[in-house]
Amino acid sequence: VNDYFNLWFETVAENRYRYKTVESYKWIINFDVRPVIGHIPLSNLQSRDIQRVLNAMKARGVCSNTRRRFYSVISTAFERAVAWKLLETNPVLEVKMPRHEPKKIRTMTQEEIGRFVEVTDKGRHTEYFRTALVTGMRPGELAGLRWHDVDFGNLTISVQRSLAWKARFSDGWILVPTKT
Repeated sequence: VNDYFNLWFETVAENRYRYKTVESYKWIINFDVRPVIGHIPLSNLQSRDIQRVLNAMKARGVCSNTRRRFYSVISTAFERAVAWKLLETNPVLEVKMPRHEPKKIRTMTQEEIGRFVEVTDKGRHTEYFRTALVTGMRPGELAGLRWHDVDFGNLTISVQRSLAWKARFSDGWILVPTKT
């Protein structure tokens, strides 16, 4: 399984998906798959092995969205193994996708917003934190802004790119397309 995922990332994922998507897939595979089922020969992989990974993730408190993303990633990867005739069937298809369990989102209270503004107004990056608070933009999106993205006349900001750390080939920051 470990060797297969190395091959899949090199030949499929890195040529098909965006950089940040591949990095998140690698994180899931490295953290959840390799330690539990990475040692199993691909031809011996069974649905119960996939279920073991999902059960371990749930026991560790991994949220349902991450478990569902894991399910999708390995299902796609093993579909390619079937197409390449490395597997007869996709073992993921015999496992039910984890149920969606919505997270309770708690917004900041007016008091919390006031304290946040009070603290961040004393620092060097007041505008950054105010913009984050008002727009809800992701940190990478805020860091990827350029002056021409801001229309002061219409009071709008156009999110065109995101700043991301690229560690695959050499360490450094890169501008990447925003999430869809």
